[in-house]
Amino acid sequence: MRTPQEDRLAAYAHEAWSRWMEHLFSTAVTTTEGDVVLPAVYVQRWQRQMRTPYAALSTSEQASDLAEARRILA
Repeated sequence: MRTPQEDRLAAYAHEAWSRWMEHLFSTAVTTTEGDVVLPAVYVQRWQRQMRTPYAALSTSEQASDLAEARRILA
């Protein structure tokens, strides 16, 4: 049985994922065949960020993660 707290957290997880998908698709280019292609500059940045521990991120990158943490706590 799931708890109301689990449901709230799951709803937040979905909202966070949805925000990310909107951002991701806003950076992409759609081909005439309907494929969605991410520009290399974004791919390179996101791959670097996902391999970097939080403590080693830039101040602005940490600020973005901190804002997300504050949304979770709210």
